[in-house]
Amino acid sequence: MKRGDFTNLANDYTKYRPSYNSSVVRTILNSVGKEFHSIKAADVGAGTGIFTKCLLDAGLQNVVAVEPNDEMRERGIEFLGKNLEFLAGSAEKTGLESNRFDLITMASSFHWPDTQLALEEFDRALCNKGVFCALWNPRLTEKSDTENEINELLETKFKLTSRVSSGLSGITKELREILESSRIFNSVIYVDAVDVIHRTHEEYVGAWRSVNDVQAQLGKEKFEEFINNSKLNITEITLPESFDNALQNHEIIMNGGIYSSLKKVYKEDKENLHPYTINRIENGLNLNASDYVDAIENAKKMKFDLSTIFEKFDAIITPAAPGEAPRDLSTTGNAMFNGYWTMMGVPAISLPLLTGENSLPIGVQVITSWQNDNLLLKISDEILKDYQ
Repeated sequence: MKRGDFTNLANDYTKYRPSYNSSVVRTILNSVGKEFHSIKAADVGAGTGIFTKCLLDAGLQNVVAVEPNDEMRERGIEFLGKNLEFLAGSAEKTGLESNRFDLITMASSFHWPDTQLALEEFDRALCNKGVFCALWNPRLTEKSDTENEINELLETKFKLTSRVSSGLSGITKELREILESSRIFNSVIYVDAVDVIHRTHEEYVGAWRSVNDVQAQLGKEKFEEFINNSKLNITEITLPESFDNALQNHEIIMNGGIYSSLKKVYKEDKENLHPYTINRIENGLNLNASDYVDAIENAKKMKFDLSTIFEKFDAIITPAAPGEAPRDLSTTGNAMFNGYWTMMGVPAISLPLLTGENSLPIGVQVITSWQNDNLLLKISDEILKDYQ
């Protein structure tokens, strides 16, 4: 694979590359000093149109995309529709009209061209007081154990120590000097923001497959070896001490809640309640207030401890029950392994991956952090694919 040639990467690029922070997009557009709908913009080195879409989604109505690679441009047209003007051109020779554009952008691509020639070309195409913006999605590798492990793997095993574009390294370190020394721009403004993106193993590997410079340097065989070394990282963990009495705390909180909700029904219509419900209500009735408060406080501590786990891991995998499913429908089985996550309020799903001695399913439970239901479904789907 040649350096800078994305011909065979377009599909992975479209499917797996992340988009850009919406606050940064708005800040860029605000710097133009016009109503968004009246801004004339050109996205150069547009690839498959990921940032072009950000401009359109922000309300711009006059946007042109420029991309030198035929396959990337074709994917961009498929992605954004044939009504968008998608030109064949490079940063050094865009084919754009002179003195027409209020904004020219290069998203994750300004590290490829001859920067001085590109800036002179942009100066030609920009109108008076026009704005040029170069932006990237740098990875904060120091905040991710996985990223640190991947970088160490590239450096130690594959001896790759130089990247064309790798987060905060390379051109991003010298960008201000490049722009100021060009003597084209009146001022240089720096803006950044932090996004947390949860990715499945498939998405993470797919993003790496869309990277040109690593594949160009390693070659096909070495790159595949690198990918195969980057398997899904599974680590066995022990839950913190705050979880030691989780079952008891869950019982206390649940009984107290059931009593609070159904005490009127219990008092007026007890004979029509199920014995299980009556037992729960009466357990709640006899609760000591201090025990209930202690259980609530411990649940808060559990949530805090759980949040620190999800800072390092995308998901937790546990048994869904102590054994296989019951033989009949008289009971749903022992739910003791579900109470933890109900009390925490996190999304969880049970997958019937295994079978017991009676040929009945044994559930495997997958849990992700709060409001990450989409990630839960993606991870579960990957696990199911592996077991099919």
